[in-house]
Amino acid sequence: MCELCSKLQVNPDQWVAAVQLRQHVSHRRTFFYLEQLILKHDAANRAIKIQQLNQGIDFFFGHRSHALKFVDFVSRVVLVRTRNDKQLVSHDHKSNTVSYKYTFSVEISPVCREDLICLPPKVAASLGNIGPLLICTKYWRASFKTLLSSRQLVECVVLDVDVVSEEVNIGGSKYVIARVSDFGKNDTIFSVRTHLGHLLESGRRLCPRL
Repeated sequence: MCELCSKLQVNPDQWVAAVQLRQHVSHRRTFFYLEQLILKHDAANRAIKIQQLNQGIDFFFGHRSHALKFVDFVSRVVLVRTRNDKQLVSHDHKSNTVSYKYTFSVEISPVCREDLICLPPKVAASLGNIGPLLICTKYWRASFKTLLSSRQLVECVVLDVDVVSEEVNIGGSKYVIARVSDFGKNDTIFSVRTHLGHLLESGRRLCPRL
């Protein structure tokens, strides 16, 4: 063990590089998945201190290279964007040596796979004027907000199809649907338009993939 590592074990606050892992969402689904991968691959074995926070985790390292290796691992297993800063700690004019502390901010995508999203008009237009309501599979190139998480989606049944226009477009028909959980409890129904019209017919079940 090198001299610096020995000192850091005694006083972990003497860290050289910190990785601030964040995700600004109401759930911790992605973090649970990421934590399992970190443990499985022993990716944080060089961390001298780990601090749990409300919207993330801070990892502290004794060497900048160890932090960079950890950031690279996280970037390969989840969708992130990163930025880094450095702060001057000391400058010895006699020996002409400087000491820095490095901070790597790693933000995990707030939109998760299978979330229901609503594309901004410009993004929808750039994708061939597709319908704005979609299920997310990729993110970051054009940011957008989640309307519903996959856990909020409910199973429904198509009761009726009312053709408004014979033209093939996302607004060609209206669909009357009801939640499966409402059967036998109430008569609540919903009249909706959807980009999935070519797949729907009366009696078809709409099942969210969990």
